[in-house]
Parts: sequence; structure tokens; C-alpha cells
Amino acid sequence: MTEARNRTAERLREALATEIVTEKAMFGAQCFMVGGKLAVCANKDGSLLARVDPERQDEFLARPGASIFEMGHGRLMGPSWLRVDPSVVAADEALNVWMADVLDFNRRITG
Repeated sequence: MTEARNRTAERLREALATEIVTEKAMFGAQCFMVGGKLAVCANKDGSLLARVDPERQDEFLARPGASIFEMGHGRLMGPSWLRVDPSVVAADEALNVWMADVLDFNRRITG
């Protein structure tokens, strides 16, 4: 793993410490599954791939550093899958805000 991905992955482990988590390497990232559903990934550059409520897409995209995740140039994953710039989640408080939204949606889709 890259250094940036390692740092972000470690921070995600801390943020998910009270959850039952499975980690998997996917998409060139370190991904965290909660309740059997992909919740969040640490990308090579330290950014997040965050799975959020698609009905709140406009709200999330209005946040600084958020964009729809691209699997490759021009290949958008869809409204539930956002890239969050590493500079945006550099502070623990900001990471915790994103993780609250990720886990809220994850709990609703896993029942």
C-alpha cells in the first residue's frame, strides 16, 4: 500500500473500531465492509471512496472536496459513490462527519 493509503486506512480502522468490519483490497484501494456491504475505501492518494445515500447526493456534492467517484476517465460510479479529497478529511473531526453519513446509510441498507 502507498503511504497515503496506509495513513487513511489506519484512520478508518480507528473510526470503525466499534463496528464489525471486513477489510478487502479492491479497486486499488483498501476497502472496509460493514455488515457485509462496502462502506468506505482508502484510495492510493489518501482520498476516500465513500458510499452515501444517493437521495442526498446534491447535499454531499456541495461539500468541499466531494465529487462523484470515477473508476477511470469518464467512468462515473454513480450517486452513492463519492470521492472525498484527502485534504478535506485531514482533520479527525471532518473524517468523523463523513463517517457518520457513511455509517448511517450503511445501517439503512444492511437492515
